[in-house]
Amino acid sequence: MSNKLVKPNSQIANRNEEELIINTGTKKYVIKDEHRRPMGEFFWNPSDTGILSRYNDVVEYFNSLDLKEGEDAEKFIVDADKGIVEKMSYLLNEDTSTSLFSRVAPLSMLANGNVFAFEVLDKIASLVEKESKIRVNRANTKVNKYTRKYHN
Repeated sequence: MSNKLVKPNSQIANRNEEELIINTGTKKYVIKDEHRRPMGEFFWNPSDTGILSRYNDVVEYFNSLDLKEGEDAEKFIVDADKGIVEKMSYLLNEDTSTSLFSRVAPLSMLANGNVFAFEVLDKIASLVEKESKIRVNRANTKVNKYTRKYHN
């Protein structure tokens, strides 16, 4: 019997593995709260030609959020929170449940009276405009009236 250590299979496989690193032009954005504490991060390519189309899809979704008469408001909020996280993940091409919404739920009302998700979307719109020099349509905030009663 030999005293040599047996290398795990992953180390053996890595001998034949090489990396191909491609510059995609992505930038890293660190999300911080008003106290400058890091909340998360995401990567985005300012030359992403699909961002405007995805952004417009997300704005359309936000604008379609409407509590129907007789609909359970709590269920509406739970479903809308989930939908917003999915749409924002679609917009940025990565999971936003940890980068954007790990500390604050999407429909949380902020001290300034805005819904958190709309604040985030507005910041992303500003980023898209600044980085890609494209003017974007802003979402309206009619969902504020449905969530306000849960925060008073």
